[in-house]
Amino acid sequence: MVHLKLEDIIPEFIESECDLGEKLRECIKSGEEVSEELLVEMISKRVQYSDCIKNGYMLEDFPKTQNQAKMLTQKGIVPDLVFYLNMFSEYCYSRVENLSNTEFMYEDRVFSERLTRHLLENPGVMGFYEKNYGNILYINGLKSKWYVEDTLIAHITNSINSKSTFARNILDSSKACALQYINVDRSLYSICHSKYTYYCPVTWKHHETFSN
Repeated sequence: MVHLKLEDIIPEFIESECDLGEKLRECIKSGEEVSEELLVEMISKRVQYSDCIKNGYMLEDFPKTQNQAKMLTQKGIVPDLVFYLNMFSEYCYSRVENLSNTEFMYEDRVFSERLTRHLLENPGVMGFYEKNYGNILYINGLKSKWYVEDTLIAHITNSINSKSTFARNILDSSKACALQYINVDRSLYSICHSKYTYYCPVTWKHHETFSN
């Protein structure tokens, strides 16, 4: 699986000769902030590279705002799973307080501003994905890195297996298709559920609706 981060994607495009690279270089030369539109365009382009198509990818620390989440969705990029690492602000400060003299070059003011911005913007991002896709998974960030890693791998593995099972069952008319870990816009749930208000995977399978 390819691990994607903006801090890696941006230098790739700066060095590239494509139109997005040219736009990015112009922003940097003029001292302008890179627009959300350009960031989303770069991500949309990057996930189409062969390594992501072949191996899948994990996008770290993006989107940061609800508007960015909506823009990604409009580009057809909806994450199978959205992982949120839960931890107290005090714990975050305690983790970085000894980093000022290290290679991380920690500055209290900068970190405080970023954390404050995150706490303001993040609820909108999480609310968007939870309301529309129900794909949020909260991970206890206070536990060990091994626990976090094992939990992430387990959920990703379940997601891959669910998609494989869905692909097989969709061809077999005698089986219903489980929708766990399968991204279906939740607006369909509210307008196309059965008269018993349960989701009907059989009608979804044959008619792509949840109605009877």
